[in-house]
Amino acid sequence: EAQAQAERELRLGAAAAQARADAATALVRRTRAAAAVVGALLVVAAGAAVVANRARQEAQRQTAQAERNFNAALTGGAGLVDAVNAHLRDGGMTREVAVALLGQAQGSLGGLAEAGAASPALADTQARLLSSFSTVQVALCDGRGAVARAAEAVAIAEATLRDAPSDTARQTLARALAAQGAAGAADLDFKAALAAYRRAEALQAALPGAEAQEDLQTTRAGISDALLATDDPAGAATVQRAILAFHEARAAERPDDPQRQGNLANSVLRMGNLELARRSYDAAAAAYARHAGIVRALQARQPSSVEWQRALAINEVQSARILAKQGDTAGAVERYRRGAADVGRVAAADAGNGSWQRSVIWAQINLSATLIAGGAATEALQVLEPALKAAAALSGPGVTAGGCLRDVALVHDMASNELFVLDRKADAAAAAAVSLDAYQRYAAAAPADAGR
Repeated sequence: EAQAQAERELRLGAAAAQARADAATALVRRTRAAAAVVGALLVVAAGAAVVANRARQEAQRQTAQAERNFNAALTGGAGLVDAVNAHLRDGGMTREVAVALLGQAQGSLGGLAEAGAASPALADTQARLLSSFSTVQVALCDGRGAVARAAEAVAIAEATLRDAPSDTARQTLARALAAQGAAGAADLDFKAALAAYRRAEALQAALPGAEAQEDLQTTRAGISDALLATDDPAGAATVQRAILAFHEARAAERPDDPQRQGNLANSVLRMGNLELARRSYDAAAAAYARHAGIVRALQARQPSSVEWQRALAINEVQSARILAKQGDTAGAVERYRRGAADVGRVAAADAGNGSWQRSVIWAQINLSATLIAGGAATEALQVLEPALKAAAALSGPGVTAGGCLRDVALVHDMASNELFVLDRKADAAAAAAVSLDAYQRYAAAAPADAGR
């Protein structure tokens, strides 16, 4: 009788944990606040799963309950990872919160593994989790950590695919490789980035389903960036045109789908950036005008979206670059001012987001350089202040990504030059010292790189 009662309690506990995980996972698709709920319930579900798996080892009769609760923990973990990724993309969650939630998920899933619950499903979720960590660390300018986490994700995903081949395992490996490519690009190691992206592309191109095809376009966008960074603008443009055609077709199928329209807008913006890099200014201006139109329509439907606010701010800065290249200094300064102010407001919502802080740095650097070209040296130095503040957030010992260190060095180098021109030599020397320190760290991270 006592044994039967214990079995009933275990079954009820497993069912309750499953129900909580199911409910929270469903909720997490609808609201950002649910990410924290899943994080908390994941601990409960994982703890119950550990108990259930130990019970399974002691009494095979509990296998069904143990497996069900184990799956509940995995579902909760996967839901949390997906929610964090979604809200990182739309600006609805800071990087620090993301790190805390993903760390909680990692600890819980690690507890399952220690309890002897190893399985392909657990390995798959762990690989996805590590890929997400790598993505977050890229945004935090932790290049070393991002590269390491991505490598771990790839190793786990490769082993899972080898031991239990499936389309799910191939998709997880492809995403881990894409994360590895992004980590390499953030560290300005574009050769490594391109190699990882190409492997991901080969896997995704052979996978069925719309989700895999969406992933493929994201990977190819990384390839386009890497080709542009390695002086192959023609190759980059060819890849980006194919991506644009894909998103145009998808958006036309569902004109009211904000995700598809957002993907189209991003693709149009990237095409504009490529045309600007190739000095095709009229084509770039047309692309930016089209991008702004799509984003404004999205913003009218979702006025609180940080994603659309940032997109319009970046559009303004890029449009100003065209005017500056065409010699319209006054027009460029006006648009740079608006764009830099908007970029700064968006970045203030997530001070730990290195990617957004770098946007502030470059917006202010471009504005400052345009003011210098117009002979306004004093004002040029003043507008560098927000860039210097943003750079300060990227100067800590945890900042190891090559791109972030380069930006810190450049903005302080520029400030030093302007301070020197204004006869503020002590301040110029102090800024130069910060620039030198960043350049030294930048070079030390890749001793074989002659350019660094």
